[in-house]
Amino acid sequence: MARLKVILFGNLKQLGADKREIELPEPACVSDVARAAGIPDAAAVLIVVNSKTALADAEVRDGDEVAFFPRVAGGAA
Repeated sequence: MARLKVILFGNLKQLGADKREIELPEPACVSDVARAAGIPDAAAVLIVVNSKTALADAEVRDGDEVAFFPRVAGGAA
């Protein structure tokens, strides 16, 4: 089992505690973490694993920290 620290930013905090630990069977990837945390597939455009940007298929291991950042609106039309 992989014990992972999950951090949610912005409006993703509405999904529950902004910091939590989850356990997943290994091997696991970022999309498994998102699913376990209740994050809709397209909700996070920036995923960071251990302070490095990552894609949804990136492998995660026991002790990793996975952060999800939501879409941000703004800019000129």
